[in-house]
Amino acid sequence: MKKLLVIFLLCSSTFVFAQDLVTKKGVKILPEAKSFAFGLDATPILNFAGNMFNGDNNNYFRLGMLRGLSINMKYLKSENMAIRMAINPMLYSFKTEDLVENDLIPPGDPYNNAKVSDITISKNHGLVVYGGIEKRKSKGRMIGYVGADLGLGFANDSREYSYGNEFSASNPYPTSTYHGQTYDGYRVTSYTAGFTFISSLRPFVGLEYFICPNISVSAEYGILAELRVKKQGEATSELWAPFTQQIREQTTAIGKEMIFDIQGDNLNGAVGLYIYF
Repeated sequence: MKKLLVIFLLCSSTFVFAQDLVTKKGVKILPEAKSFAFGLDATPILNFAGNMFNGDNNNYFRLGMLRGLSINMKYLKSENMAIRMAINPMLYSFKTEDLVENDLIPPGDPYNNAKVSDITISKNHGLVVYGGIEKRKSKGRMIGYVGADLGLGFANDSREYSYGNEFSASNPYPTSTYHGQTYDGYRVTSYTAGFTFISSLRPFVGLEYFICPNISVSAEYGILAELRVKKQGEATSELWAPFTQQIREQTTAIGKEMIFDIQGDNLNGAVGLYIYF
């Protein structure tokens, strides 16, 4: 994948003079002060190209400030400084299916290995907004930069569980997928994390290469120091009550959390594409 990027940059350089920062038509390659830029994540394009050539469906190349579906913007206050912003919406729903033994099948039946499904539906939504400053220095079409971002945002996380084997008087302990927590012997049916407030500081260093007038590819590496403050959440769970011969449900409070973490935020790498105007 890295070879593809190098070839791409070399091919792009044929459209400009090697020494002068203008095209053959005299158009300036580097953006001027007071320019705006929008950034896109070029990783999916590179992954697609890599998979075409090597047949690897798991090809992954990521390096940069760009975070998934984030909207990235820059404003060149001067040739040596840029103000930047990224809006990172988080929204996903994911379904997981686990197969377990069907308790209705008599044990030891060699002719019937039917399974039932335990389903987990995980949902997450939130929003993080980043703002920062770049100090930039150019050499030809290449610009090196350093700076830092501040981030503020929130997140909510929840999971719902359903089971193929039901509780009953004849089956008070149904075969079920273990989800890491039983809550005093109860089988968990839902989990809702508390509202999470996110704040972060991210120093970074990067390179930006202009392949044609006002269009660049960029790569950067950052160290993310992040504080997450999570409010109280709750979990619901169930078990079979033998005295009442009914399913008993309970709600358990999930304690508050405060997590501080420092790590390299994009060790796998990513490539960004910026358009200035």
